[in-house]
Amino acid sequence: MQLPDEWREKLVGELRNAARMMRAARDPADKLFFFSASFGETGRILNYHWDCDVVLMHVVLQTAYNTINQRIQLTASGSDRAVKLPAEFYDALTKTVEDLAEVVATMQASARRKDVSSIPDVLARMAELSYMSTGNGYYLYTKGALTPGGLSGP
Repeated sequence: MQLPDEWREKLVGELRNAARMMRAARDPADKLFFFSASFGETGRILNYHWDCDVVLMHVVLQTAYNTINQRIQLTASGSDRAVKLPAEFYDALTKTVEDLAEVVATMQASARRKDVSSIPDVLARMAELSYMSTGNGYYLYTKGALTPGGLSGP
């Protein structure tokens, strides 16, 4: 992760706050609303400092939000009552946000490897390419922050 300390601290603070609010909320829709702050903050950070680890978090967190939100909507509308979330689902989701905050808090800025030798590296490259297909990703591409090869620009 090449995220400068000030941005890393902002991300950690927002993740911790989101988890705290998720724990306090009682309604699943409210819990998910506070969860959305996790990918919201990653998106804001990407506008100021591109980092493929942050885009990987953004894509995974936003996809998780969309998937869970779809489930809540289907359940609330009565369209799909067959699939139910386990009772401990939201506690596990909250714990995962807390764990992510702790992992990010302990990471040090380091040089990004240009070789791809592990699953996280491959996923990070795929996330960059996927992100490039979004409106904000295209914006960052036009700024030179992304390259089509899947590795961060200069």
